[in-house]
Amino acid sequence: MAKRSAGGSRLRYWFDNTLSRGTTGLIGWLFVSTVLLVVVVTLALEFVAGRDDTGSRPDIFRLFWETFVATFGLGVPSGGAEPWVVLSLWFVLALGGIFIVSALVGLLTSGLNQRLAQLRKGRSQVLEKDHTVVLGWSDQVYTVVSELIEANRSRGRSAVAILADQDKIEMEDAIRHRIPNTRNTRVVCRTGSPLDLTDLEMVNLN
Repeated sequence: MAKRSAGGSRLRYWFDNTLSRGTTGLIGWLFVSTVLLVVVVTLALEFVAGRDDTGSRPDIFRLFWETFVATFGLGVPSGGAEPWVVLSLWFVLALGGIFIVSALVGLLTSGLNQRLAQLRKGRSQVLEKDHTVVLGWSDQVYTVVSELIEANRSRGRSAVAILADQDKIEMEDAIRHRIPNTRNTRVVCRTGSPLDLTDLEMVNLN
């Protein structure tokens, strides 16, 4: 009993670790579930399906394709009057397809929302080159950014990166309100401490 319990705990621990990877791990398990559902239903249909007029059984590869399309298309191929066993298998496939499609849409939506939330936090890397970095936030930042915009008018494309302990969205809204026209200068805001070397790397000081 102890060995079985230890083995079950390890399996659950491994399963929990795969789920903790986020959207990638969940999509991986959803892919495995889809393959298992399609393969099992295909083999079952091949086993219970009757022979056609020529006396041959259905092509398993074509049947595999039909079950795969039916899983994501939420439809059942029409082939005339089928035995109740075959119809029950298609019914099981339809239910599994509803679960898989709904779970896939939910995972993609959740992953997209998480990515947008991370971008709103202002913790992504700045990939600008030859740009100006402003550290800290105060009322003088509007004057500094305005002067930098005026100085960069003769340049083709320029950027100003601001790193401060403020919310990224709030900084962008404040600058957009005080300086509505930035001309050819792009203002990029990031949330972080100017005293933290890791946060300084976000604004690409090198």
